[in-house]
Amino acid sequence: MSKYSEMQTNLSDPKCLLAALAQMGFEQVESHAEPQPLYDWHGAARPETAHIIIRRKHTGLSASNDIGFLKDGGNYRAIISQYDEGQKFDAGWMSKLKQGYAEVRTVAQARLKGYRLLSKETIDGTVKLRFAAR
Repeated sequence: MSKYSEMQTNLSDPKCLLAALAQMGFEQVESHAEPQPLYDWHGAARPETAHIIIRRKHTGLSASNDIGFLKDGGNYRAIISQYDEGQKFDAGWMSKLKQGYAEVRTVAQARLKGYRLLSKETIDGTVKLRFAAR
């Protein structure tokens, strides 16, 4: 049984987190009002629970555990097994998720203020967004 690690994040908006995961190719993601159990690679329920879950069959790894995000106060905690962290869901993956989340959140906030996205350009790994007033 693989041990789960928990990592505090600054991700707080569930819609933006789901959109960022979708941008990374995770379109089969569950979102729950109440935390649900995570399952290991055998299909057995773990004591860990999460509000947002990528089920093991949708992680892209053959012997994966569920990946979860538990709302903890204002932000989510990422819950990832040590096995999955070593295979794919490491600090680099988390960094890409945080970047995608920041982009989605920036666009959403700009739209609320009446701006529209004109262009998105990636230069040396940095995303540049251009907005215009409506």
